[in-house]
Amino acid sequence: MGGPAEPPSLDLIYRTMVQNHEQAQRESRKMKAANRQLQLSIKKVGKSCQDIGARIATMETRTEELEIEVKAATAQTTTQGQQISDIQWKLEDAENRQRRNNLRILGIAEDLEGQDTRAYIALLFKKAFPDLIGWDW
Repeated sequence: MGGPAEPPSLDLIYRTMVQNHEQAQRESRKMKAANRQLQLSIKKVGKSCQDIGARIATMETRTEELEIEVKAATAQTTTQGQQISDIQWKLEDAENRQRRNNLRILGIAEDLEGQDTRAYIALLFKKAFPDLIGWDW
C-alpha cells in the first residue's frame, strides 16, 4: 500500500495519444472551417469596399459635373439679370419718349369732349388757332 505508483501502460499511453490526436484533428477542422468563413467574409468586405469606391468615384464625377453646371447657370443668371436691367431701362426710356409726344390740355372740364375726343380737340384747335392752315383734321 503506500508504495510507488505504477507507471501507465503502453496501451493507455497509446489510447490517450490517439484521443489527443483525434481531438487535435477535430479542432484543426474547426479552425480550417472558421478560416474559410473568415476568408469569405474578408472577400465580401473587399468587394463591398470596391463597390463603395466605385460609388464614391461616380458621386465625385457627378459632383464635378454639377459644379460646372452651377457655374454656367450662375453666369447665365448674371447675364440675364443684366439683360433684364437693360430691357427695363429701355422700356422706361420708351415710355418716357412716348409721353413726350402726347399733348396735355389743361383747364378743360372732364367729359366735355363727349364720345369722340379726337374730333372735339380738332374743333377746339380750329377755334383757338384759326390761322393754322394745312391741318387736315
